[in-house]
Amino acid sequence: MDATADAASAIAGVLSLTIQVAQLTQNHTSRVKKLPGSVALYLEKLVVLKTLLCGVQDTLLLQSSTPGFNAIANQSLHVELKYVQDELENLHDKLQVAQRHKTSIMVKTLLWPFQDDETIRWANSLGHCKDRIQATTLMSGLRLQLATLDEIRELRNKTETVEQGCRVPKTVIVP
Repeated sequence: MDATADAASAIAGVLSLTIQVAQLTQNHTSRVKKLPGSVALYLEKLVVLKTLLCGVQDTLLLQSSTPGFNAIANQSLHVELKYVQDELENLHDKLQVAQRHKTSIMVKTLLWPFQDDETIRWANSLGHCKDRIQATTLMSGLRLQLATLDEIRELRNKTETVEQGCRVPKTVIVP
């Protein structure tokens, strides 16, 4: 499997997990009468991460259809995706445990099942995941620009060499 297809597969898995976490969160938030402000921050970070992952996935699709264009699929992306996957799995597990917890229906409809500081930690963790993916894609883009600049310089040098070789030296006749 080539690097782009491998990265696309990893992105698809992380996106799927992001959607599962969003659905579990929706199950909790739809029943609760009053949500703490930290939940809005957490949901915002979750949506931003999902949007970023969709953008990276779109770029990978472009890479797979454009020969010679390989800006993102590299080892550091896989490392970052693994980190994000681990964080999302942790959130997923906590949300599932809370959903299965034997609490009265009345309490479940009144309260968000997590402490405010824990929800803020989740939001911060999701923000950190987003930052790591963005940094990786930015570095990949910079590597691509440097490679392109090197190719342009090389082409310019070849062109100048050919032009210099084609010039006929002027001979000066001295009387």
